[in-house]
Amino acid sequence: KINHCSRDSFEIRFIDWERHDPHDDFVADMVISSDIIYGLSKVPSIVKTIGRYLTTSSDGRVLFATRDRRLGVQEFLDLMIESNFELVDSIQCLNRGQNNVPRAFQSEYNLYRWQGDHTIYIFRRNPKK
Repeated sequence: KINHCSRDSFEIRFIDWERHDPHDDFVADMVISSDIIYGLSKVPSIVKTIGRYLTTSSDGRVLFATRDRRLGVQEFLDLMIESNFELVDSIQCLNRGQNNVPRAFQSEYNLYRWQGDHTIYIFRRNPKK
């Protein structure tokens, strides 16, 4: 248990951005995503999926973590705002030449993935609309 959170108090779901079961009545208080945008093609589907599953309460949150300057991220941020979401906060995770790279990322290929700057964006439904 972490902070009195047991496995019974949350559910992890892997969601297909492109296909939604019309009979699925699942609603999430929080949608957490990391490293899911690699271009423009999936951005509309991702935003639509978030809108489909996030609670309509203004208490619901979307946590979206991504590598900075990746193609499609700005379009995602813009489309979230256009889709009635409000950016609550952003947290920059800057890597300034730190050498504490985990062993799994120490190969030349993986090192660039670890050493990039990242941002966590936090959204909620816009309560004013």
